[in-house]
Amino acid sequence: MDAESLYDTIADLDTESHEEEHGRALLALAAEQWPALSSRKANAFDAETCRLVMLAAAKHDEFEALRLWRARALSRFTAVGWVEGVASILMSEAFTELSRENDFYAAGRTLDVIVPSATALAMLEEIERFTEGPGSGIELSRRSPSQASLRRLFHEKRGFLLLLAGDHQESRAAYERALAAAANERGKIKVRLGIELVDYSAALAAGGVLPSGDETRHLGGAASAAQSGDIAETATLNAGVMDSGGRALHPYEIL
Repeated sequence: MDAESLYDTIADLDTESHEEEHGRALLALAAEQWPALSSRKANAFDAETCRLVMLAAAKHDEFEALRLWRARALSRFTAVGWVEGVASILMSEAFTELSRENDFYAAGRTLDVIVPSATALAMLEEIERFTEGPGSGIELSRRSPSQASLRRLFHEKRGFLLLLAGDHQESRAAYERALAAAANERGKIKVRLGIELVDYSAALAAGGVLPSGDETRHLGGAASAAQSGDIAETATLNAGVMDSGGRALHPYEIL
C-alpha cells in the first residue's frame, strides 16, 4: 500500500480498535506493511499511521509495540515539521509515566485505585506551549493532531490528572476549558463525560448527595450515535457505578 492508502485503512480500523478483533487486525496490518513504510521518505500520512498504531498497542497492553511505534511516529512527526504530532507523543510519555507509577495498573484501571502522578502532570504541562503560535498547518482528518485538537486534549488530560490528584475545583476548570476548545462532537461528548466524573467524585469526597448516572447514560447514547463505541461502552459502565453509589469509575482516557 502507498502511504495514503495505508493511513486510510488504519484510520478505519482505529474507529473500533478498542475491540480485540479490530485492534489485532490493525496491529497485524501495520507489522505487515512496515517494510514498505520504513523504506519511504518521511511523510505526514506515515507519521499519523504510526501514531494510530501506537494507540492501538496501548489499548491492548502491547507495551513493546507501543514504545516501538511511538519512536517511529516521533521520528516522522519531527522530520515533516508536524509539531502538534510531536506534542501528541509527549502526551503519550506523560501517560506512560502515570502507568509506571501505577506498576502498569496491576491494581486495576478505575479511579478508586489509580495513584496520581505529579511527574506525569508536570510532563503534560510542557505541551501547553504547542497550543500557541502559528502551528504546522498539517491536518489529515478531524482526529489527527492539530492546534485545535491539541488545545482540547491538553486541558482535558490535565483535568483528568488533576481529578486523580483529588483537586476537583481545578480539574473541573480544566475540563471547562477543554469543552470551550472542543471542535467536534466526539470531543465535546468525551469532555462532558469527564465533567460528570469530576462532579460525582467531588460529591463522594464531600459526603454529599451523589449524582445519578442519568446524564452519563445520556451522553453514552450520544457517543454511540456519533460512532464512538469506546466512549459509549465506558459511559455505560460508569452510569451503572454511579447508580449504585460506587467508586470504581472508569476513565475515558487510554491508559
